[in-house]
Amino acid sequence: MSLAAGTRLGPYEVVSLIGAGGMGEVYRARDTRLDRTVAIKILPSTVAANPERRARFEREAKTIAGLNHAHICTLHDVGDHEGSIFLVLEHVAGESLAERLRQGPLPVERAVAVAVEIADALAAAHRQGVIHRDLKPANVMVAPEGHVKVLDFGLAKHVGAPFDLGPDAATVTAPFEEVGLTRQGVVVGTVSYLSPEQVEGTTPDGRSDIFSVGAVLYELLTGRRAFQGDSPISTMSAILRDTPVRAGEVRADVPPGLEAIVNRCLEKNRDARYASAAELHEDLVACQSQLAGQRLAVRALLQNPRFAIPALLIVAVLLAAVSWSFWRSSRVNWARTVAMPDIKRLLDEGRSCAAFRLVRQVERYLPHDSEIEWIRQNVSRRMSFRTDPPGADVYIRDYADAAADAPWDVFV
Repeated sequence: MSLAAGTRLGPYEVVSLIGAGGMGEVYRARDTRLDRTVAIKILPSTVAANPERRARFEREAKTIAGLNHAHICTLHDVGDHEGSIFLVLEHVAGESLAERLRQGPLPVERAVAVAVEIADALAAAHRQGVIHRDLKPANVMVAPEGHVKVLDFGLAKHVGAPFDLGPDAATVTAPFEEVGLTRQGVVVGTVSYLSPEQVEGTTPDGRSDIFSVGAVLYELLTGRRAFQGDSPISTMSAILRDTPVRAGEVRADVPPGLEAIVNRCLEKNRDARYASAAELHEDLVACQSQLAGQRLAVRALLQNPRFAIPALLIVAVLLAAVSWSFWRSSRVNWARTVAMPDIKRLLDEGRSCAAFRLVRQVERYLPHDSEIEWIRQNVSRRMSFRTDPPGADVYIRDYADAAADAPWDVFV
């Protein structure tokens, strides 16, 4: 049961519930001694009575206490109150990346800046032998000034530290939400951001976190998850077998160098990924510098009257090219993901004219596509005409769909 506002846990006074999950409940609270706002993560007494769950929570405290970094949430205190143990954490104002992503993808430079700070935090943790194992947008807070804090090392453990939480520790609690912390051989993490080795239940290492960084960065750039199926099982299958659509194909302003960084993070074979978070951080900083240099170069050109007009023309052309490329990419995506299934459905329903009309539109964006060619031949077999004289134009109209309002189409 959630704690009511005003409940005291030692010197801490509960203000409100922030959130709840498989690893406990988190409250906003006030430290009455220092008069500051803190976050309290509490494990309910019914769960604290379970030695395995209690050991997990205490391990989280020790893990976080050993990490001291600008982009990692700070642990202030640990307590035990009426059978419930709790952590007192730095309260990070702002919003999580998960909340920010509801508004859509981030600007490219902003996405890179966020990824730089995440990689920096993980590099610091990895240097102390700690891996996160549950990096996801919900576990990254963005403070009002724009800097990030990586939260919840509740699934982290020291690399190579053996432990066994029993055979029943792993359960998927809900689609795309948390799964249990486990012994070797059982899945651990959050489904959409798991590394292939976590899906397979093998021992993760720092490169597993790097895969998760790639999945998060992909989502920041494209606004959609790199791997997501209709169920946790299909999502995990995609992680093991599928390659996401290139970020640059989804969004035309993603530079090739940044796309290469994302792709390297998302390699199925961990040996093909970055060897360390520090190496990833180095490449992201270089990419960030390059993007900033390009922006400053454009600004310098615009501030010089001699070059302003030519520069504006160049920028206008580039913007037009990017806009056209983005529009073209969106239409290709529409043709493949929306129109093609509609064409097949119309054919199954016997509505050949409507299918033919849609084929004509799709052909503009998928010329020489083998599947469209097959569909066209299928439609042609259902709708064949002999004219006198041969070669005369044939106009068709689908009365079944819209009666007299249906348009006439040339059948070619």
